[in-house]
Amino acid sequence: MTDKIPVMIACLAKVAWADGKLLPQEADFFRDTIQGLNLPLEVEQRAWQAVVTPSANLDTEALALLSEKDRRFIADVSRAMAASDGQLSDEERLVLQQLGLPEPR
Repeated sequence: MTDKIPVMIACLAKVAWADGKLLPQEADFFRDTIQGLNLPLEVEQRAWQAVVTPSANLDTEALALLSEKDRRFIADVSRAMAASDGQLSDEERLVLQQLGLPEPR
């Protein structure tokens, strides 16, 4: 499971950074989420790296680690994260599509 967490965080980070900036509320989300998972140090470092380098490409092997349930979770969390500024922007929707993730509910 912990192998998937940095990939999931990276997907969320790409959505959060879709508009070119990480809002304070989004940064708070990542801080709370990563700290709350009590990850092994190496996994936590990879998760933070994914947040601060959103332009890094996610390879197909990494995305293949994600189940349909994981993908739905990322999409739904993306919507909640986007709610910090009121809506899921076109840029954020595009990133979800590029990552092969479903539309949030």
